[in-house]
Amino acid sequence: MNDTLITQDYIDHFSQTPSMYTSCANDEDTPETTRVLSGWSKLDSNVIHFAVETSQSERFISFAQVGNRVSLVSVTLSNYLTYQYKGEIISVEPPSPEDLEKVQAYIDGFCSLVAYVGIDSDRYRVGFAGRSYTIVSFKVDSVFDQTPRVGAGSLVKSIK
Repeated sequence: MNDTLITQDYIDHFSQTPSMYTSCANDEDTPETTRVLSGWSKLDSNVIHFAVETSQSERFISFAQVGNRVSLVSVTLSNYLTYQYKGEIISVEPPSPEDLEKVQAYIDGFCSLVAYVGIDSDRYRVGFAGRSYTIVSFKVDSVFDQTPRVGAGSLVKSIK
């Protein structure tokens, strides 16, 4: 059995500037959700990294402790292809310079997308981008297809 979940398809999905959200629960199982501003992984890795804006995600970050479960939903806006990744948090850290480059590229790409629906990209950027970011990394143990169609919610692959 191959225990590698991250494939080139998932890496390509992240590069298509999808809309992303994440959720994590505290010890009382109260969930907190926040927007994600970039996600990435390496081929044949079971680790996904993602960035959240620190000040807008304080409550989420307080729940996002090493060892806690996390879920990341990623939907490509052009075709609604949607994946949900679940796993265990392995680190919550400040960004490296390379991480900040990934965040900036994501923000640039997403802001250019909003122009297609008549939103001023420059004005959108002000409310979308942040001043500081936190990087959450988690070991993926299951991937679900959440694309709105017959079969949505089905397990694609798991190592549990």
